[in-house]
Amino acid sequence: MRNYAAITIGPIGDTLAIAASPGTLWCASTMFSYLAGDLCENILAEITGAEIIVPAYNRDIVYTDGIGRFHDRIFFTCEMERGMLEEKLKKLCTDVKNTLAGHISDALGERSEKDRARTQAYIAGYVQLSWMVADGSAAEANGDNCILNLSPYLDYMELSAQGLPEETDSPIVRLLSGTADGSNFYIHHRREGKTNACWLIPKNPSNAFQLLKGNAVRDIGNIANPYGLKDGRKIHSYFAVVQSDGDNIGTFLSSCPPERVREFSKCCIEYAGTAAKLVGDYGGLTIYAGGDDLLFLAPVEGKGGKNLLTLCSEISQEFEKRFEALGKALGGAQTPTLSFGISVNYEKSPLYEALEDAKRLLFSEAKEGKKQQIALSMHKHSGKSVFLLFPNCGAEKTPMKKLIDLIDTSAKKQTDKTDAVLHSILYQIETFRTLFTTSYENHKNTQDLYDNLFDSAAHDMGRSYINKIKALGDVIAAFPDCSADNEKNGITHEPVDVLTSMLRFAKLYTEKGVRE
Repeated sequence: MRNYAAITIGPIGDTLAIAASPGTLWCASTMFSYLAGDLCENILAEITGAEIIVPAYNRDIVYTDGIGRFHDRIFFTCEMERGMLEEKLKKLCTDVKNTLAGHISDALGERSEKDRARTQAYIAGYVQLSWMVADGSAAEANGDNCILNLSPYLDYMELSAQGLPEETDSPIVRLLSGTADGSNFYIHHRREGKTNACWLIPKNPSNAFQLLKGNAVRDIGNIANPYGLKDGRKIHSYFAVVQSDGDNIGTFLSSCPPERVREFSKCCIEYAGTAAKLVGDYGGLTIYAGGDDLLFLAPVEGKGGKNLLTLCSEISQEFEKRFEALGKALGGAQTPTLSFGISVNYEKSPLYEALEDAKRLLFSEAKEGKKQQIALSMHKHSGKSVFLLFPNCGAEKTPMKKLIDLIDTSAKKQTDKTDAVLHSILYQIETFRTLFTTSYENHKNTQDLYDNLFDSAAHDMGRSYINKIKALGDVIAAFPDCSADNEKNGITHEPVDVLTSMLRFAKLYTEKGVRE
């Protein structure tokens, strides 16, 4: 009888929380992806006839872009007797922990056996590898695949995992904190003409490798303005933390029979690679791309003037395209979608706060209720904030598409008066919000309202821009699920409040002035 094994890997969230820079955040995430890869490699080498189901691991693939694609869970099957399999798993988990400890000791420059033994002991307690073994009747009960049947047990193991060892000078903290020379010192540094890189840095990185800029690890300033633009706009002082997650993945998996679940895993791996490439081409830095999860840092405006929402739209299209094809092959399974949490912050804002904000936006806002939504917050250096929630849909007559059109128009027609015109429009809409509210509530054509309120010579110069704003407001009125909070009226579904909040976000693309 075939037996199945499932492994969960942690503590990823707690480790990411230690990171204080893009480089250490990347290191913390990639470390666990490489650990998953080592586990897969050892499973195939040590367990005769093992077949890995998740992730879609291929020992012949050598990643040179430094993007971790291996998820924090592994599922595999084999013919090995249960007791022997359990003994093998104990040894494999110990071996990969010791391998990781050796890498960390090397990165920290530890030479004495005492120091290396201390690091090994710490990693043995710090890294949480929980696993279970089940026979085929349990793993494929009710005709479902092993992911659906075994995942609840892994969920329980994660919730009941032992606390992390307490140590003020832990090897993980030292690795991610670095030295007085910089927080990335143990990850990658250059001294006396020589470059020292940790085991996670590809030895021959491809052009898709996103972590380094020349011989230096990218910092938040480079994330915010990767191309060194000096056009006077404040947007180059802001960065975004973006986290996305698949919607209704469990429902999709329920239509995936046991013999085809590997196709789902392969679909996830391929999507992750494509999404990471889109992020890299835009100018961002992928932190992880595992399964249907994605986390990256990015400029608010990327290469060629592309805006952040356009990037999210492209990522969504790739996700849906790949899973739609698989869904058809499975007999018409409903295609899963993506939800996003986006936190836009000033470059000197703490990275850990932006990470927590993006996570909250995704799981407490975007994935609540209808899902397939984008929850976006913008925190200005001035202290002002904006919150937006709208459907993640790039079809022509949707708020997202109209907002993208507006931002693109402002970028193409960038003049010294663009920001002044937008400021004037915002002021007028807020001053006459009652008129706008009445028009939207009664489904009236707002053309006359715009013609009367924006009839000055200055407005004539920005007429096409004003028309884009009108189109955005009209579409918002047709989507009652949109909401906003611009610190004036609290959380509201009122179209006029959603419109003004979207305009405040769009205004970031036009504001000029010295770097804040």
